[in-house]
Amino acid sequence: MQPDFRRDWKSAAAVSLAPLVGAMLWGTIYELTKPAVPIFSITHLSLRAALSALFYQYRSFNVFDVWTSDLLRNDAISTIQPPNLVLALLALCAVPSLIGAIKRAATGCVNKGPK
Repeated sequence: MQPDFRRDWKSAAAVSLAPLVGAMLWGTIYELTKPAVPIFSITHLSLRAALSALFYQYRSFNVFDVWTSDLLRNDAISTIQPPNLVLALLALCAVPSLIGAIKRAATGCVNKGPK
């Protein structure tokens, strides 16, 4: 019995977007409640370190099995619908924008000390 991909697209989108929404919520709450004088300021953001948690999380779930099996790959490609493709592309485009915003904010809030 195969899952009904057409029926479950809403839950799949919610699960896929949950980390992005969580990060945006955390950032909003932080910006609203940040102290006037930060204890620690970020001077350098390593993209590799930022994405390592995501990589190691998915490494253990065999997410790449879809691309190594002909049957699964054909099924995955045949079930892509325009709304799902648009959501995926929007999520992919949002990641570099968010990283760029974090890097710009990090360079703008460097604590230079007293003059």
